[in-house]
Amino acid sequence: MAKTTSLLQGIAVALLGSLAASPQQATAAVIADHSGTICKNYNASDVSYIDYYSNGTVSKKSTSTLVVCPLARNTSGVNGAYVYVDLSHSGTLATTCTAYSYSYTGVLKASGSKTFTGSGFGELSISLVGAGKSDAWSNYSVICTIPGGSAARVLGVALLEQ
Repeated sequence: MAKTTSLLQGIAVALLGSLAASPQQATAAVIADHSGTICKNYNASDVSYIDYYSNGTVSKKSTSTLVVCPLARNTSGVNGAYVYVDLSHSGTLATTCTAYSYSYTGVLKASGSKTFTGSGFGELSISLVGAGKSDAWSNYSVICTIPGGSAARVLGVALLEQ
């Protein structure tokens, strides 16, 4: 009996030692990358003005248009997320996007807005990070006001959960 106990204690010590010596895996945030073509008209009356290309969504309306982009989640993280919106402008224009985090019951948990003013490629980085800004069942979306005349394009939207 003493030999068995001694043997089991030796195995336990060796096992614990090997676990302590093994490198810990770092946990990485998960990115859910979405094509800009997920963005749809926010107002039903604008449905005929929205056009989709293989690399994004534009508005053919003569004035600015609201588009909404629903974001799929890859985790059930509870510390919010960063939202990145990639845009392209033909000429010096302004696009404003607001990101939202809602509880599964529809209660707003967090929001943040950014504006890109300029020509060419631009990326908006919107922080919804922090305790209480999401839960395991939160939903994320982005609403952007894009210039009309097919002069601005939503290329992509990424969700980096924390």
